[in-house]
Amino acid sequence: MQKMNIEVIERTGVKTSGVRKERQAGYLPGVAYGPDFEPVNIKMEKVVFVSLSKKLTNTTPINLIIKKENGETVEKLTYIKHVQRHKVNDSPISLDFYVPSAGRAMNIEVPLSFEGEAKGVEMGGMLEIHVENLLIEALPKDIPETLVVNISELEVGEYIKVSDLNVPEGIKVLASEDEVLVSVQAARKAAETEEETEEGEESQPEVLTAKKED
Repeated sequence: MQKMNIEVIERTGVKTSGVRKERQAGYLPGVAYGPDFEPVNIKMEKVVFVSLSKKLTNTTPINLIIKKENGETVEKLTYIKHVQRHKVNDSPISLDFYVPSAGRAMNIEVPLSFEGEAKGVEMGGMLEIHVENLLIEALPKDIPETLVVNISELEVGEYIKVSDLNVPEGIKVLASEDEVLVSVQAARKAAETEEETEEGEESQPEVLTAKKED
């Protein structure tokens, strides 16, 4: 997988008021950290990240170019670990980059890529995707861009589980082997399931939970 170059600037003497000013100036504050890498506070131009994020996933290897205050430049292989977003407009407000150790496996969510046209859909069934991402454990060099799920032979009433995946060598899926990833249901059954879900949602009271800030 091709690396993406991203330039950031080291931040020193970080204070809450300073972070606000940086955001007002068009920067996204963040941090780069890892098991063998001392955390470095950073910032990058928001417009640049928004533009690059259209091509970024959490499995995209990033060559993070850190411009330090003393004029030196440090380059590290990283992955996007977390993007904190504004609660109202969903725009990014801070970034976390993870610096893996070359010889140490890391846990990362990998998107599933569903390929083919299911036989059951051609016969009038409805395709239902139950899982879009899977948590895996792998060395940085073995992390795939996606995990491919071939659904071509899937007929009405059939499903594909984690145990059915053809996982590349060096990758461990951190999910139950019995977890269903995708299925094809008869159209009538799928419609009834959807109606039951909607009725259940209407009858349940709304539960509000507080989300902790990182």
